[in-house]
Order: sequence, then C-alpha cells, then structure tokens
Amino acid sequence: MNQLQQIKATSSFDFCLLALRYLQNFIKDAPIKNMDNFLLSLNEQGHALVTMQPNMANLKKKISTVIYVVKKAMKTRKTNAEIIKYTLEKIADMLAVAAQNKEKIAVAGSKLISSNARVVTIGNSTLVSEILMTALNQKRKFEVYCLESAPTREGITLAETLARKGISTCLYADAAMGVTLSQATMVLSG
Repeated sequence: MNQLQQIKATSSFDFCLLALRYLQNFIKDAPIKNMDNFLLSLNEQGHALVTMQPNMANLKKKISTVIYVVKKAMKTRKTNAEIIKYTLEKIADMLAVAAQNKEKIAVAGSKLISSNARVVTIGNSTLVSEILMTALNQKRKFEVYCLESAPTREGITLAETLARKGISTCLYADAAMGVTLSQATMVLSG
C-alpha cells in the first residue's frame, strides 16, 4: 500500500492494474478465518485505494467488482478457500481483459493517425502512449505536441518517454494549448 501511496502521477489504467495486483496479494496473504471479517478488511483496503485516487471512476468500478465477487461467492455453499480461489481467478480475468483491451485500443487508435499527423496530447496516458507506439511500429510518420499538464507535469514524462522511443516530440506549456491546437490534426487525451 505504501508504494501505491507514493505514486503521484500515473495513468488511471496503470493505477487500476496496480490496485488489482495489490488486492490479489492482499487476498493471498490475508489470514482468513471469518469471511465477514475478511470482507470488512477487503472493503477497508478498497476504500484506501479509492481515497488515493478519488477521481478515477475506473478504479472505483474495479474495486467494487472485486468486492461484489466476494459477496456473491459468500452466498453460495463454497468454502473459504474456494471463495478465495474464485476471487483470485476473477481478478486474474480482469487483468487479462485489461491487457487485451489495451492492445485492441492501441491498434484501433493507431489507425486514426494519418500520415504527417500532428497529435496534441494532454497528460500521461498509458493508452495514448500505446496508440502512438503502435502507430510508430506501423511506420507512420507523425509529430506529437505534449502539453506539460500542470500541476502534476505528467506531459513531461510522456514527452520524455515518446522521445526516447524515437517519436518526434515537442513539449509545450499548458498556456500554449491554443497554438498547439491550431496546428493539430488530432488530440489524444487519456
């Protein structure tokens, strides 16, 4: 939990994956004698995660899903061990679906980047980065104008990452948004 608390600027996609992995480990390591107490502890962990990133709707949905899975399983005649196994399988499924969706979004999004496109980005989104990397791998030629995204300055991180990967990248202050938009052929925001 401490590592997650130290994360100040990350994409919601990445944070959700980290939160799901955290819950996986919490569930694996939790001493489970009483499922009601376990559910209470799981709720507390979920609440703590949401409190760290209160504006991430996807995070709330993922955590609610995990808690729902446990509550639903508790209504069956499954043993505690079976409930834990079932919940861990559902979390693994959620992580697998997220990986598949990330790939699908990257492929579909990259098709929208035309030759000689000028793309404005806001923030530091994993999915936006994946779209741009997929377009680069498809040999598309384009430029990216990253807005710094104050106060977290996530845009700087994205600009550095894209430049290291060989994508033509320019970093702009947020105040220059009007200039960048006037030159843009598309905007990607995650």
